[in-house]
Amino acid sequence: MQRRNPTLLLLVLLLAGGAGWVWWDSGTELPVLPTPTLPEHAPPEGSRPDGHVPLPVAQDPPQPPLAADAPRVVVVVRELEAFVPTSPPRVLALDPVSREPLLVTVLAGVGADPFEDGARAGVALAAVQWGGGRLLRQVSLEAKGTAEVPIGPRAMVRGTIVDANGRPIPGARVSLGEVLAEGELRTAETGAEGHFELDTPAGEGVPVVVQEPQHASQWRAVTVLAQGDNVVDMVLPEAGTLDVQLACEAHEIEAARVFVVSSGVVASEVAQYPFFLQVLSHGFPVDAQGRASVSGLPRVGTIGLVVRHPGAAQQAPREVKLAGARSSAIVPLSVGPLVKGRIIDERGLPVPGAVMQLHVGPPSSTGNRTQRLLPPGLSAIGATYSLGDALGVFSLGSGSSGGVAPSGQVLSVRAPGHVGREIPFGEGVLAEPIELAAWGEGEPSLRLLPPRPGVRWGSEWSLSGGLKLVHEADAAPTIAVPRAGRFEVTVTTFVGATERGTKTQILAVTGVVAVPSPKID
Repeated sequence: MQRRNPTLLLLVLLLAGGAGWVWWDSGTELPVLPTPTLPEHAPPEGSRPDGHVPLPVAQDPPQPPLAADAPRVVVVVRELEAFVPTSPPRVLALDPVSREPLLVTVLAGVGADPFEDGARAGVALAAVQWGGGRLLRQVSLEAKGTAEVPIGPRAMVRGTIVDANGRPIPGARVSLGEVLAEGELRTAETGAEGHFELDTPAGEGVPVVVQEPQHASQWRAVTVLAQGDNVVDMVLPEAGTLDVQLACEAHEIEAARVFVVSSGVVASEVAQYPFFLQVLSHGFPVDAQGRASVSGLPRVGTIGLVVRHPGAAQQAPREVKLAGARSSAIVPLSVGPLVKGRIIDERGLPVPGAVMQLHVGPPSSTGNRTQRLLPPGLSAIGATYSLGDALGVFSLGSGSSGGVAPSGQVLSVRAPGHVGREIPFGEGVLAEPIELAAWGEGEPSLRLLPPRPGVRWGSEWSLSGGLKLVHEADAAPTIAVPRAGRFEVTVTTFVGATERGTKTQILAVTGVVAVPSPKID
């Protein structure tokens, strides 16, 4: 029992020290702690079984209490909506000269889906903002931590492109993962002997893509050395074309896009097909008759087809066996009427590049579970998927051809650099623009501005079970909220018991947000 008494004293001292720190940080009056009552058999005060007597702890004197006629501000905070935080960056790239961080986006593979349920290890395609365009690099991601994309000086890559019989292929377009400002790949063409030369910044995971109308598109990732001989030779099999017909009575059928994914046991020719290029083209277009043509495929192998339409619930991939120079597939689709929506920020400006998913329950996606660099969202079975344009405009339907939306639908919205939102979906939701707040600096918190300059004042908060604070003149206390979100904040100023002003605001709190008190003249 004697060992417990010193522990009790230590806990009391720690609590007193913690209270003093809170007072020093917030400006409130230091509370007076009660003197603990020790058991009758306790050792002498301040002593320990080892004979050590600790030094007395110095404390600052308490502040005088707030005057009865001093200004007092009452803050009532009510949470309306919790925002979804953005995932931490998983890929890092530094400018080789300034060593400043570059903007990096994961386009395909693991980590590309904004609705993915947690970080996983795997292969991804990263896009690094570079020279007005982007550099594409294949990277290996761990479940935790960040992968770095090294960018070296420009180096020349050369090689020869031949067919399955070893004959050179002239006129083939070769790219090394550089996307120009216009969105097109920077390419070089092979000459009469199938040779090419093209330079690119040195580094690992450089995607070498070769395309030629009569041959299947192929790719592989290589390491480009800053100094040395970079030689890449590739063999292209003969090309096949897949004709796709959508079977549906569709509203705006041209809004559909066809995607090719890997399926089952993948043949070598299919394994080398550049699935990730569909991210740049947003899939294969569909005409007014519901027809799409997928070119550049090999003639042998099995693939999966996914059709995405903003008014249709996404179905599981439809398996198709490729059979020679021309194959065909019919894909049934149930499409509902579309409604236009718009994404804006807090200033009313458009938010480009937003991704919307309409689903029942949690976001319907587990991310890309294969080692292929597939576009994001293709595993969102049962969900309706839509992309916003440069003006923040998008189209969306309920996913029901009868026009009746299933109950319990939720619209998940994600956009780079902005909060994520989960919005209950029903009639009229898209009548007004959807607002996405940008992420602010610091922890989500409210900074209360004083009601009158030059005088001590107090504040009372509804957060954390209730807080009563005393502040020196012109101090502005900062109180953290439980999480980033939308809050209704009502601020009322009193002098004594007399109310002098009140104001209610709806605030998007993603960092430190200043809240003015109603002024007292």
